[in-house]
Amino acid sequence: TQIPHAAGAAMAMARDEGREAEREPLSLGDVTRDVWADVETREATLEVVSTPSLTANRQQLRLLLSNLFRNAVGHGGFDVTVRVGGLDDGFFVEDTGAGIPVAEREQVLESGYSTGYGGSGVGLTIVQQVAAAHGWVVTVGEGEAGGARFEIRHSPER
Repeated sequence: TQIPHAAGAAMAMARDEGREAEREPLSLGDVTRDVWADVETREATLEVVSTPSLTANRQQLRLLLSNLFRNAVGHGGFDVTVRVGGLDDGFFVEDTGAGIPVAEREQVLESGYSTGYGGSGVGLTIVQQVAAAHGWVVTVGEGEAGGARFEIRHSPER
C-alpha cells in the first residue's frame, strides 16, 4: 500500500532526524497541551495527571503525542478522554476507548497495521520510531478505564 505523503514524511522525520535532533529539557504537560490544541480532537477531553520534565527533541515529542492523540480519537470515539502522565522512568498516554485486545498489542506497533477508521497504519509505527530514536521503549496495555494505554519508558539498555 502507498503511504500518504504526510505520513511518509513523518515516518522519515521520526526515523532519520530523531537520532540527530537537538534535545532539550521539556515539560511533558506543556508540550501535551500545545499538541492537543493543534490536533483535531472533536469533543474529546484531555486530562494531564502529572507533568514531569524530560529531555527530548520538541518536534519529535510533538510528533509522538499527536499520533497517539489521533489514534485515541480515531479508535476511541469523538468523546473519548485521553490521560497523560508521568511514570518513574517515562510517561504514559491512555484513553477511555474500547482498548486493544491482548492478542493485537504487539501488532499495532507494526507498520501498515490498521483496524480502520481511515488511518494509514503508520501512526503507531511513527510513535515507536520516535521512541527508539530517544532510547525509549513503547509498551501497549490497558488503561484505568479499559482503553488503550501506551507507556513510553527509558530503555533498560541505556
